[in-house]
Amino acid sequence: MRTALTVLALAVATLAVAGEPDPDAAVPWTDTPRAAWPDGVHVSYDVICPTLLTLDADGHVISSTSTGCPDAFVAAIEAAVRKWRTEPLAEWGHAGETTLTVGKTFAWRANVGDSTANDEVDAPTTQTSETFVPTSEVRWTRNTPPSFPLAAQQQGLTEGSCVMRVHVAENGKVVAAEPVDCASPFDVAAREALLKWRAMPVESADGQGVWTKLSLRFRAAQ
Repeated sequence: MRTALTVLALAVATLAVAGEPDPDAAVPWTDTPRAAWPDGVHVSYDVICPTLLTLDADGHVISSTSTGCPDAFVAAIEAAVRKWRTEPLAEWGHAGETTLTVGKTFAWRANVGDSTANDEVDAPTTQTSETFVPTSEVRWTRNTPPSFPLAAQQQGLTEGSCVMRVHVAENGKVVAAEPVDCASPFDVAAREALLKWRAMPVESADGQGVWTKLSLRFRAAQ
């Protein structure tokens, strides 16, 4: 019996209207089947999958495009969202439109848990907005650079780079670090380092803190 992963699935969604996101819009999903945890996949770090869903006029998901996440999780998302349904577009403010693009970020937070036969994640159903600020507006008080991963050295790599999304709570604590453009094994090292960073307190309209984007570079010691 293998040790399973206890998974908490979170999601954030915005509508893309005329090329720009509308953080106040919400999709009235009527059916969102659960997405199965990929067979044979074992990870000890957060898996983040920003995804664009294309809906047809009847409210069916006809395509999905995920970026920055492992292929197994992309396949799990694709298998689930093909069965997702919402009201016809005309019934919730999109009369005359034949397709609509919806942005949703899937985040799996994995921790060692009890043994179980089936690992699943709840399909995300909530829609919230995020407050993004430029990196220059965050005043870091602790920002130790990440260490060069041992796994990268073993692969013969001497450098690497990561673009990360970072959630800073109002008290200045980093509460989430998600890869945007970051290959393994640098993604794990970047996340572990960023979760130790601290900033001066920040203000946000919803009290949930702010998100910012950081670029990190890795270089092996000479």
